[in-house]
Amino acid sequence: LICVRVRKAGEGRTFRAPAFCRRIHGKTIKAKDPLRGETMNRDYPSVTVTKKAERAIRAGHPWVYDAEVTDDPGGWADGDIADVYAPNGKWLGAGFVNGTSKLRVRLLTRNANDRPDEAFFRRRIRYAVEYRRAVMGEQFSACRLVFGESDGLPGFTADRYNDVIVTEVLCAGTDRIRMI
Repeated sequence: LICVRVRKAGEGRTFRAPAFCRRIHGKTIKAKDPLRGETMNRDYPSVTVTKKAERAIRAGHPWVYDAEVTDDPGGWADGDIADVYAPNGKWLGAGFVNGTSKLRVRLLTRNANDRPDEAFFRRRIRYAVEYRRAVMGEQFSACRLVFGESDGLPGFTADRYNDVIVTEVLCAGTDRIRMI
């Protein structure tokens, strides 16, 4: 269980452990930054990106544009999940890949331990809805429940209007998993 990521001084922001981590572990946990993860054996096709894209991903940008892909061996269909690698071979993340879109990859995760399966997507949706319930209070009956990349679900939006939930799917990968 990784509760927090802490960077060395001079490498950007330091993140404080959430309250539940401090209660469980009694202190802030220092964990290896998943953005600096090692190359590992994974079952997904791979895409290698430019240094510019690597910097953007490390800074938190959720997309890889088609012009930023340097090596794409194929082996995937639109909407499949692909691993994204830096030019030096380090793993940067995984996301939905689409060869017909200017947004070649929409990142799902930057944590190498995440496995994008049904439980992963259900958990992301549950967290988004619980967050909106806590923030919206009495106005929870009319709000945006899931807001795409900001909730870690690229290309998916869900709005609630009393007893009606309206969804919008904007990418091939999200279209494949929409029935979850």
